[in-house]
Amino acid sequence: MATTSRSRPAPEPDDLAGLTVAELRDRARTAGVDRTSGMKKGELLEALRAASAGPAGGAKAEPAPSPGPEESADGPTTLDEKLGEVIGLARAACDALERVAGLAGDDDTRRELLARMREETEAVARRGEEALDGLGARADAVREFADETADEARGMMETYLGDDAELLDGFEFLIMAEAGEIGHWLILRTLNRRAGDPLVGELAEAGIPVKERHFAQVVEAALALAAEEDPAEPA
Repeated sequence: MATTSRSRPAPEPDDLAGLTVAELRDRARTAGVDRTSGMKKGELLEALRAASAGPAGGAKAEPAPSPGPEESADGPTTLDEKLGEVIGLARAACDALERVAGLAGDDDTRRELLARMREETEAVARRGEEALDGLGARADAVREFADETADEARGMMETYLGDDAELLDGFEFLIMAEAGEIGHWLILRTLNRRAGDPLVGELAEAGIPVKERHFAQVVEAALALAAEEDPAEPA
């Protein structure tokens, strides 16, 4: 069970159910709820409402005991979190590729490149989603990590690619996105060398070459677009 700190303000309990898992986790951390990373939405709601109510009768809340060996073994792991992150990033990358394709206008060559990349990224995301069926009880936690990561990545895209974004802006964003994906995949593969999960190993070996190729392609496209720009043109 989560513990709370009385020194931090608790959130109001109204309309919490309408928040995303990521938003609930942010509120829970602000309220002093511990160990939020492995909580499901229902658990986060319960913890936030308990934090809002405070300890009964004004008595000092006693911290919950640390989880025992069995609880730790059954909870989500760092490997689960990183697996969720690469799946979530792949989902968000599909949306980013579609957004940038919309900036390409009648540039058929780059629209076709982005369409191919999106198709390959969808396959990476789908392979990851299908693999979750083999994770048993771990699957729900991985899905929640994926949902949270996808939401955060889409938020970054909305911030970077505003209403006045141009195609070069789009490819610059894709450079950052693809580099981030490669980093997460490499971390996942490194963690799995110790964990030895064959399913995760197969996903990493399939996903890394795709992301490395995509990174090279968006860098090449961005540099070609930059070469076409007038450096003296007002920003």
